[in-house]
Amino acid sequence: MQLYEYQSKVLLQRFQIPFQPYYFISKETDITSTIQTCAIEEALIEPQSLTTKERYEAHSSQEIVEIIQTLWAQEHRLFDTILLTTPIPSFTMPYTISINLQSELWITIDPPEGRSHKENIAEHTLHRFQLDRLIHNMKIPEKYEVSFHQLIQKIVSAFFQLEALYMKMTIALSHDGRWHAYNISLHIDTAALFRHPELKHFQKKPLSYKQSLCHPQGTIACLANGEDIALATADLITILGGSIHSLFEIDQNNFYNSFKDALENIRHKPFQIKVLIINIFSGLMSCDVIAKNIQKSIDPIAKSITVIIRFEGTNTMRGCQLLQKTPNTFVTSSLQKAGKAAVDAARRDL
Repeated sequence: MQLYEYQSKVLLQRFQIPFQPYYFISKETDITSTIQTCAIEEALIEPQSLTTKERYEAHSSQEIVEIIQTLWAQEHRLFDTILLTTPIPSFTMPYTISINLQSELWITIDPPEGRSHKENIAEHTLHRFQLDRLIHNMKIPEKYEVSFHQLIQKIVSAFFQLEALYMKMTIALSHDGRWHAYNISLHIDTAALFRHPELKHFQKKPLSYKQSLCHPQGTIACLANGEDIALATADLITILGGSIHSLFEIDQNNFYNSFKDALENIRHKPFQIKVLIINIFSGLMSCDVIAKNIQKSIDPIAKSITVIIRFEGTNTMRGCQLLQKTPNTFVTSSLQKAGKAAVDAARRDL
């Protein structure tokens, strides 16, 4: 389980790993009150996403509010929490530390200049001679050796106590000569969560479908009951001159709930999607049964965007007939026709 940086900071503070003051905002309504209550005058602003890394600097409380409101207003935003670090970090001597649990456990430190250095971690700790070797190879100034030694031991201890699989962070000296950690990436062993009940609230409710963002400027969303079917549909749309925004792969073992949840995602985050193409290749489940499930959920979204449905498999014609009268919907058993209809509809709605 990969954690967001703000979650990692909350956990690692328990091990006395030092950070600059930070705050996180999870509701749009909390923006102004948080900044005023905490008297934040400048900040590094980081939307919390596991797929992208964005940073913005703001040098006044008004600028902080404006940047966050702009980020929150994005139709295709991929985050629901924003991390604020204040004041804006200004460090010297940054060292990147990573601990990776593979066949053996290694800690690797990359200095600002020169070669990286690795030490094998045995018996859940680094021995004194290993720390001395790190300090020597990293050319740590003598007056910072003790604090560097202590910080590395805290990081290693946190790694084992949290039962992490991977940890990476940068540590650096602030102007007052103290070490601070930032740029944190932390992966916890999901199989060990039963021993850490305090981590369970960090887990997001698993989605009943898989979503892949293809192109933020795309105008067509594709929903299919299988990865290969979704990719084939996306390829066809691209060949025909269309642009896929996102792919939704439906769980065939939980079709109705999975389909309904994916539609809710599209309906409440419409981005600039003009067309939804649904490609169902049915084997064990009959197309007419699937059509009845689709009928229960499709009306709200068909009012705002064009829906193209392609059925193939058991009882294809019966499934198509059930959906023929659905408004703003085109139904066919031909993937070529469905793809062309989707691309034409997207161009017509531009």
